[in-house]
Amino acid sequence: MFKDNRFQFHISPPENGWLKGNVSLGGDNIEFSMSDVLGDDLTAFICAIWSYIPNIEKQEAKYQWRFEDDRLPCDTIVIDEEGSKVTWTISEVEQAKEKTLHIEILADRNLYQKRLVADVEFADFANEVGIAIDSMIKACGLTSYNQNWSRPFPLTEFLIIKSVLMQVPLKGYMNELSLLQIPFRALRIARPVKKISIDSNALCYGPMPEPDDIIRQRITITTLGKVYISQYTFSGVRVDRKVLTIDEYYAEEMVYDLVEYFEEKDTDFYVTDVGSWDLTITSANDKEYKFDGSLYYAPGDWLQEYSKNLRKYLKRWDLFVFDGNTKPIADGIMFCSCEFEGGGKSYYYISDDPSLEEGDLVRVPVGDNGRTSVVEIVDIEYFKEDKVPMPLDRVKKIIERVDDWEDED
Repeated sequence: MFKDNRFQFHISPPENGWLKGNVSLGGDNIEFSMSDVLGDDLTAFICAIWSYIPNIEKQEAKYQWRFEDDRLPCDTIVIDEEGSKVTWTISEVEQAKEKTLHIEILADRNLYQKRLVADVEFADFANEVGIAIDSMIKACGLTSYNQNWSRPFPLTEFLIIKSVLMQVPLKGYMNELSLLQIPFRALRIARPVKKISIDSNALCYGPMPEPDDIIRQRITITTLGKVYISQYTFSGVRVDRKVLTIDEYYAEEMVYDLVEYFEEKDTDFYVTDVGSWDLTITSANDKEYKFDGSLYYAPGDWLQEYSKNLRKYLKRWDLFVFDGNTKPIADGIMFCSCEFEGGGKSYYYISDDPSLEEGDLVRVPVGDNGRTSVVEIVDIEYFKEDKVPMPLDRVKKIIERVDDWEDED
């Protein structure tokens, strides 16, 4: 029988001295209420995360930690609800493959009791609690929090665990502000992963799009080799949906390349006045990990290379992906005007590779004896078959793109 060990944790902004929350564990859930008068429970959850971070990972940050050692390890959290209580007991599971916590939660409501018990990977525990606190403080802001809660928000300690778990060093005031803005995530995305979804929105500063203009795309890739592509207009209407089947090995590679990249990524880079993307990575147990960024073209950037490779494999050069560097789907036969080294007269060659651009060097056949030469593309045009500038049986096809003029035969 399948045992549901998923851990989910949510808290709402403080209101009238109370902070309400909900925890799901082992397929069931408990609601709880934290009071600013009866306990410092929010700090206790931050201490619980700190308690189980491997020592080697928090070595440098431990000297910044304010709280006394008598609060650590924080293996018991008692939430006093003024007449009832919810007790958390946390311990480490010995010899687990991944660092795992055994969590028991007992809600004593006087007239009844409810107990939740499950083993949870530390990364999931830290991620859920961290995201909940991160989202709450961003929703209400530090000023509003401190106005509605008699205890100050433990900002220093929260930034320390965020810094350690996300492997972003705390160096100066501006770095701390930047870290506070970055979405919280723990070290590891739970395996196996079943799909990724890239939601790209090209709406940016500039002229207002027409209602029928495509401004948003969603690409979902599953590890079973299915690709779903949807396009939406500025008016919000979905106008196109394609379902593709690709090689499973390639699909897994594209999925896990992103997983590994975002686990190791140090910082998030945002550009104003451009579009945006949202990435959701979904593990096999339906746990979602969310990331976002700017739809920004930066040559040589890893995400830009990923976007280019995905377009090339799918033969969809109109996809925004992570960089927005699209090309319209051309209607017709692609004719490239090419010049040999030194310039002079240009010659037509055809190609079916829409990634080619003006200025690219390509290898082309020359004459009828099998010889090839390198030429530069100086112009690209598309023609309907009945409008081509010369008979197709008289025009040769580009062989491949090359790096420099020295790639001559």
